[in-house]
Amino acid sequence: MDFYIRDELITVPEYIVNKIPFLQTLKSTIQEDKTPENLAQEKSSRILTINSLSPRLFKIIIDYSKNDYKIYLLMRLLYEQFANDIIKQNLGYLCLEELYNNLHLQCLEYWQMEK
Repeated sequence: MDFYIRDELITVPEYIVNKIPFLQTLKSTIQEDKTPENLAQEKSSRILTINSLSPRLFKIIIDYSKNDYKIYLLMRLLYEQFANDIIKQNLGYLCLEELYNNLHLQCLEYWQMEK
């Protein structure tokens, strides 16, 4: 599926779409709307515009899902580039609250080890 995120086109493979709850919902909504009248518009309907997400953060999550990064690496990538509230908000949009909770716990453990 293709997504325009703040005017940046990002292609997400189907197997990754199936790993992210928000993208799964979008995919199933599109499939439910398919009728003979809509088939001519199918190509354009597969490009979705999302302006509420950070394209950079979205790409990191897609790469994480593709490559099965360890949570520690994902934590470092995200927290080096984004504030906690931005991470929480964007992962919330993607329905990845559990991932955020795991990241937050990992951060707390990391910061305690640093002391």
